[in-house]
Amino acid sequence: MAGLGMNNKRAEPMRIWALLGPHRGDNNQILALAEALGLPFEEKQLSYNQLRGVQPALLGATFASVDAASRNLVEGEPPDLTISTGLRSVPVVRELKRRSGGKMRAVHLGFPRISPRYFDLVVTTPEYPVPDAPNVVRIPFALTPHRTREVEQSDRDLLAAYPKPRRLLLVGGPTLYWRLPV
Repeated sequence: MAGLGMNNKRAEPMRIWALLGPHRGDNNQILALAEALGLPFEEKQLSYNQLRGVQPALLGATFASVDAASRNLVEGEPPDLTISTGLRSVPVVRELKRRSGGKMRAVHLGFPRISPRYFDLVVTTPEYPVPDAPNVVRIPFALTPHRTREVEQSDRDLLAAYPKPRRLLLVGGPTLYWRLPV
C-alpha cells in the first residue's frame, strides 16, 4: 500500500496537474482544490485555438483544441491526477486519460457539458444541469482558496483613492446562463 500522495505502482510521488484556462474564477477553484490536497502539483496554463467552442462530445479525446505551446505542456507521460473545469479542458483530459490507458484519475469542477462517466469525480454546484451519477458530488457554492491571495499593488493604489470605510462588491462577467454587463 502506497503512502499518501504516492503512486501505488511505483515509489514516486503522485503527479498532479492543475489544468488552468482563461478564466480567473475557474482557475481559483482548481487551485483551491489542488492546494487543499496538500500534495505537490504542477500548474499547466492552457491556451486554446478556434476549436475551443466545439462541444466536447464532438471533439472527443484530443489535443486539437489547444495551441502548439499548450500541446507541448501536456505531451509525454500523463499525470496520475488532473483537476480541470470548463468545457474547453474536457477533450484534453479525455486524451490524457486515453494515453494513460485509463490509469489517470480526472476530477472536473463545474459543468463538463458531457456525461460525468468520462471523469472519476465531478464536483458541481446547483446552477449546472449535471445529471445525477455515483461520481457526481454537489456542493452549495464554488470552491474558494483556503488562504487569501495577496492583493496586487495596482489594486491597492486604485482603492486608496476612495474614502474609508470601503465596501467592494465584485460581480463577474457573462456566464453560460447569465449576462452581467459592465
